[in-house]
Amino acid sequence: MAGPFARLRRGSAVLAGGLALAAVMGGAPAARAAPETFNTALPVPKGEFIFREQFLYKRASDDPSPANRELEVGGGISVLGYGVTGDLAVFGVLPYLRKSLDVTTAGGQRVTRTTTGIGDARLFARYTVFHDDAPGRTFRISPFAGVELPTGDNDDRDSLGTLPATLQLGSGSWDPFAGIVATYQTLDFEVDVATSYKANT
Repeated sequence: MAGPFARLRRGSAVLAGGLALAAVMGGAPAARAAPETFNTALPVPKGEFIFREQFLYKRASDDPSPANRELEVGGGISVLGYGVTGDLAVFGVLPYLRKSLDVTTAGGQRVTRTTTGIGDARLFARYTVFHDDAPGRTFRISPFAGVELPTGDNDDRDSLGTLPATLQLGSGSWDPFAGIVATYQTLDFEVDVATSYKANT
């Protein structure tokens, strides 16, 4: 499945880039909100909650193998953040997904296998180690660390047997991750750059 997954990631990036370009070309007003698909270093006020919901749709096709697999993933990702202090914020991320795989069996029959439910949740903390604020702009650097919890099923079955790993909602493992994100924001635009590492246990 390496090929379709690569196409899946590229397709999502192209879609996001295309929508951004369409907004710019259409003369849309400047955005004043943080990106939905990316972590930022922007602060969460002390004692306050923030919530955001991301809806997603991904599709991988053009499988060159005789199985001619077509994978579709849709759903929503809920994010809840809380400002512990002015610099420290904690977050919880919970996805709810529907995955569908069309595949041609060895006998030439076309079958559809699906699964729906909660995926693996993420809990992490983010701490601002540097900030440079001025009227109308801010620059911040924040490392973060957390763990992905095995809240999604990883042994779902259907009438054909155990679903393949690509259809499972969870990994079945506790996976720690860490990284760092930098954000530069003005009243007219925002740039976020991040790097992270996850240990798949």
